[in-house]
Amino acid sequence: MNTFIIFIIIFIILFFVYYPLFNDNILEYKNNKSVYTPKDTYKQNLLNQIKELDFEKQMGTITDAEYKFSKNSLLLEISKLIEK
Repeated sequence: MNTFIIFIIIFIILFFVYYPLFNDNILEYKNNKSVYTPKDTYKQNLLNQIKELDFEKQMGTITDAEYKFSKNSLLLEISKLIEK
């Protein structure tokens, strides 16, 4: 009886260890590689920089002039990216 329980425990452990190798979601992920283009990634990075800039303004670490200059330059960069 004890050997049967040990066998079941070992089987369960091996199942959980090797299950991700045969999961269909992982195979689909390997086939898709990346759904985002470099242009999308760059645009998302610019939007994140604007969010960080807004946070810095709220915290008071940058002046209004620095905030306006940086935000306008980031928005200009995004608009150039969208026009392409």
